[in-house]
Amino acid sequence: MKTFFAIVLTLGLLASAGFAQPTITQVSNAASSALTPLPNSAIAQGSYFAIYGSGFGSDTTVCGSSYENCFWTPYPLPTNIKGTSVSVTVGGTTVPAYIEFAAKISPTYSQINAVLPSTTPTGTGTLTVTTNGATSAAFPVTVAASSVGTFAVNQAGTGPGVITDAKYQFITPFHTAKPGDFLILWGTGLGPAPDTSTEGTAPPAQTNLCSTPSSCPVTVWVAGQKASVQ
Repeated sequence: MKTFFAIVLTLGLLASAGFAQPTITQVSNAASSALTPLPNSAIAQGSYFAIYGSGFGSDTTVCGSSYENCFWTPYPLPTNIKGTSVSVTVGGTTVPAYIEFAAKISPTYSQINAVLPSTTPTGTGTLTVTTNGATSAAFPVTVAASSVGTFAVNQAGTGPGVITDAKYQFITPFHTAKPGDFLILWGTGLGPAPDTSTEGTAPPAQTNLCSTPSSCPVTVWVAGQKASVQ
């Protein structure tokens, strides 16, 4: 009888673990790690963002040692990877995010990298993660038309940014920029895709938002001086 009770208890614990509700602890810009919904920080339409928490995504037995099975292979962009999906609701409209990566890194740490569809309404809303039928509690988010974040060398949103010269070499204390040099800032959050109807099925056409100085929506300051954006 004791053995039977132990088996039943063990099976019950396993079942509870297998169907545990996913938990979201952070949603942020995938480049700068700026948190939403803090003031002046939002997830832009068409931008990369990251979700952190626990209990969602596939583990290493499914993803493989380098997680290659838990990445997307565009195109078309998937809204579900190995049973994990993300829904964003703003103003009564719910859209599924495009999932780039979804994995359970450890028993207590999960991560999703995703792209917010350009058709997502702007404003305050909520985000949920669903894994194998279990859905997280709603997490507050703010969606904006644009909210730029620069990628960081350490991939954590702090320290030196991913800034290169025209030959794509990193700008560092040992490879510095000189006045008059062309530099490239790498980031996400400039705004919606040029053609929202094909966003999930084909790469976007290259679009120069600064083709004329008067139409350029971007301002860049370097050491307190305004740079010329090409």
